[in-house]
Formats: sequence, structure tokens, C-alpha cells
Amino acid sequence: MHRIALTCAACKIIIVKNTLKFLKEHNIINKEQHGFLAGKSTITNLLDFLNDWTLSVVNKRSVAVACIDFAKAFDSMTHRKLCYKLRAYWVSGNLLKWIENLLMDRSQCTRVGDSVSSFISITSGVIQGSCIGALLFILYVNDVTDLFDNGCLCKLHDDDLKLYTSVSTVVDLENLQSSLSRLVEWSHTWQLKIAYTKCSLLYINGMTNPHNVDMLLGDDKIVTADLVKDLGIAVGSELKVSEHIGDIVAHAHAQANLIHKCFLSRDVQTLNTRLYCLCPPSVRVWFLCLVPTFQE
Repeated sequence: MHRIALTCAACKIIIVKNTLKFLKEHNIINKEQHGFLAGKSTITNLLDFLNDWTLSVVNKRSVAVACIDFAKAFDSMTHRKLCYKLRAYWVSGNLLKWIENLLMDRSQCTRVGDSVSSFISITSGVIQGSCIGALLFILYVNDVTDLFDNGCLCKLHDDDLKLYTSVSTVVDLENLQSSLSRLVEWSHTWQLKIAYTKCSLLYINGMTNPHNVDMLLGDDKIVTADLVKDLGIAVGSELKVSEHIGDIVAHAHAQANLIHKCFLSRDVQTLNTRLYCLCPPSVRVWFLCLVPTFQE
């Protein structure tokens, strides 16, 4: 579900634009963050980590990848700790006061019909779907990559975090475990809860736990997976695209069959005309491939 929040023009044009300009000029935003930034996207994130993994595979090295998911990340950011981080990034004066006034001393209630609950104070969270909310979240998690300095690499896209390292010896896995432990400690300090059941461990290059070492997040063992879905892309342990293509084909085939049941006509021209109004491109192409089958 996508959320869109309407904020004033001053927030988007003046506050966010000029703050981003300041942060970029002083190289404050971490280069590993690919979310909510101009010139960065899911594509740049995918290209970055897939390039690293492919180079390791070419050099006949395994890669251990920990895919970390934060639970309700945007709703969990504590306002006072967020303002503390803003001060550390040289945000001060009227701008800091404006952000504090935007976030703090707010309350909320729930209405069901004519009934209204009691009001409670809001002490955490930012406005999801807004420009200012996205910027504040980036700054809140900006320092997480400073935890990893022992050969482990980190890639961020919004609240999606991948921590990985090339594996030659058991020491490499121990370094990864050390990084995961620091990440857990960081999440407790800054009150960003990790969704442990949604985290997974992937070994690239066809090697499943090559040194038989279990990875832990706190007291919880990370489940090892042969296939993970990251940023909408299915990535397997051998870095083959067949799994992702299979998912797309299966989804398109299911949608094409549902659409087919909505038409009484089996005329190719009629079906083709209606497709442009009803289908995304992937389903449209697959549906046209199946039209001869439908006519038989």
C-alpha cells in the first residue's frame, strides 16, 4: 500500500530542497543510501550489490548476504532522538525549530462513527508519503553504515538493509556475525525494532553455509534461504534470472487467464484493442501470446 501525504509548498520547495542541497554539499548523506534521493533508486541499489556479488562469483568466492527488515520503521523513530541526530548533522536555528514544531506536541485519536477515543500523545514517527518524512528517515538511519568496517558492505534503500561479505574462511563469517551484533545493539539504542521473522540469510555461489556457522540476530537464528525477493526482484543463490522470470511469467499467465474469462468474443482484433485499456505491458504481451490457444 502506498501512502501520499499532502504538505505545504514551503515544506517541499524551501525546506526539503535547501536542506538536501546543504547535506549533499557537505557529503553528509551516506553514499550507500539509494532511497528518496535524486539520481538514486531501486535500480541503482540493485546494480550496486549485484555487481559486487557477481565479481565475487567470478573470483570463485562465496558471498554471505543478510537481508534485514525493520518493523514499522517510519512509525518507530523517536522524535527526541531524531532531533538529537539533526543537531549532530548541523541542523539548527529556525530550521530545527520548524521541524520540532512539526513533529512534537501532537496527539491523535480514533473515530468510529460518532464515537471518539481519548487522545494520546505522539512521541514517535514521521509523516509517511511526504518529502519531509522521507528526508528525516534518511537522516535517522544515516549512521548505520558506520558500524561496518571489517570487510562487510551495506546497501540501503529506505528501510531495506543488506549486509554482505565475501567468504573465504570462517573468520569472514565471524566478522559478519560481529557486524550483525552491532546492528542489533544500534537498533535497540535508536528504537528501530528489527522484524526478525522477515530477515533471511542467502549464500551466493551455490554454497550453503560453507563453514557450518549459524548467524544470529540477538538470540534469534537467521533463517537460511535459497531465494529471496529484494526490491521486487527474486535473487537466488546462483544469481540466475530464471527464478525472477518464472515469477513474472506465472503472474502474467494468471492475470491473462482472468482477463480471458471476462470476454465473450475470441476475435484477436477485439481482444487486442481491449488489452490496452485493461492490462500492464507484461500481461498484454503474454495475453497476446496465448490468444491462439484461447481460439482453439
